[in-house]
Amino acid sequence: MKLILKYDYLNLTKTFINCVYKLILDEKRKTQGFSNMKKLKPLIPTLREKKRYLVYEIYSNENLTNLKTEILNSIRKFLGSFGLAKAGIQIVETKNNKGIIRVNNKELNNLKTALILTNKINQKDVYIRPIFVTGLLGKAKIKLGGD
Repeated sequence: MKLILKYDYLNLTKTFINCVYKLILDEKRKTQGFSNMKKLKPLIPTLREKKRYLVYEIYSNENLTNLKTEILNSIRKFLGSFGLAKAGIQIVETKNNKGIIRVNNKELNNLKTALILTNKINQKDVYIRPIFVTGLLGKAKIKLGGD
């Protein structure tokens, strides 16, 4: 009889501890704001923003350093901060005087215009020429290395 009581007592103690633990977790979630949150579903491909990769080349008589930030600054001058964010511009790769820029497909023409109108980087005269536009990064890397 005593063995049965001890077993029941241990069983009840475990369930009580589990219940208290669950209550504590629930309270913690409520205070952190996670009680009603649902997991976000990924966007379907038709709603996702499409991107293009633009391969460009910089013509200059002098050596250029710090190209990524200077190109982004020159694009920002033309498009503004809001336009830069809207275009989703990201410099993927630079090699010598060539590079790849990722951009939203609706803002591609604005990016081309901004690059063409850029005539100074680090107070040095330059000409930036868009070479090739593609939707695949692999193709852009081939053009970057082989052209």
